Amino acid sequence: MNALELIAYFVAGLFLANSVPHFTNGVSGRRFQSPFASPPGVGESRPLVNVLWGLFNFAVGYVLVNTIGS
Repeated sequence: MNALELIAYFVAGLFLANSVPHFTNGVSGRRFQSPFASPPGVGESRPLVNVLWGLFNFAVGYVLVNTIGS
């Protein structure tokens, strides 16, 4: 395993770990910070935005892991 694979696995882990709080807060109906909040970095986003952001993070992490593992 070379350094580039290790970095890709690390980044995949970041995306997968980031998907958990966004998805769980969104599914439970609570507002939570996301990059799309108003104002950015301070406000909280609607639950639907967090569910979608969590799913996007999970999908990116999943694709990275499966691409590297193939």
